[in-house]
Amino acid sequence: ISSSGVAVHCIMATKIFLWCVPRCLSSVFYRSIHTLRNSKCFFEPFAELRLHGKKEERENDIYADQYEAAYPTYSTLKEAFLQEYPSVDILFVKDFPRQLRESDVDDLVNSEEFGHFIHTFLIRDPERAIYSFYSALERRFRKEISSNGFKIEDVINNDRPPPGYADQHDMFSILRDKYGKPPIVVDAADLQAHPDETMKSYCEAVGINYEPSMTTWKPLSAASELGARERPYWYDAALQSSGFKKTDPRDQKPVPLDQLPKDFVDYIDKCRPLYEEMRAVKINPFFN
Repeated sequence: ISSSGVAVHCIMATKIFLWCVPRCLSSVFYRSIHTLRNSKCFFEPFAELRLHGKKEERENDIYADQYEAAYPTYSTLKEAFLQEYPSVDILFVKDFPRQLRESDVDDLVNSEEFGHFIHTFLIRDPERAIYSFYSALERRFRKEISSNGFKIEDVINNDRPPPGYADQHDMFSILRDKYGKPPIVVDAADLQAHPDETMKSYCEAVGINYEPSMTTWKPLSAASELGARERPYWYDAALQSSGFKKTDPRDQKPVPLDQLPKDFVDYIDKCRPLYEEMRAVKINPFFN
């Protein structure tokens, strides 16, 4: 009801979380949703908070002097994506569970507003995701590697490694147990092999309209056009893309595991059971 007493028709936005691990094609998935009209999309806001938030929010000070996150505290970020946006039909948040602190997860899961979101997960075979992660790290730290003997495997923590498979699986389990059914799961392999069919099934599962334009788009010159920060070694390919790159699984080359440090190979083995458990409930590209 408006202040004049006239009834106003208000359509509530469909609210969606996409919970990911790095290098699972999540940035091109984000680009697909970003093409939709009347959508508001948040690109990795928790990751921004951990890198560029207030001091008490950051996981380290490596990027502290670059800029401050748009939402520099957990409370301001939570308020941003839990509020209502009257002119928005789709509210979409893409992020990594590993960027949430345990207190964040507890607070969100027990929030009534958080329950209004449809929670979805994008998974990828750990061989391909972790090899891609290692390659991106090599690009990121090339100077340090050549100048002072820095080793990429130094970034791996045996309890909570950066790729975040354990954190993603924990979030999946928490939401499955809270709501009594598995959340929606998409396998990146299906996106590559059957992009149109996979996005159609996803849209049907979350209750939004599929648009043919969702699988093609124009290359971008700046990450800011997506509401993201400039990190070319992480998502330059997604920015320069013009759509999902359809790939026949039979044409994919095996992952060269012999090029990975042993710590990374061991981590792949630890992640596989977590991936397979979630993969068992993934949506089917051809029916849902």
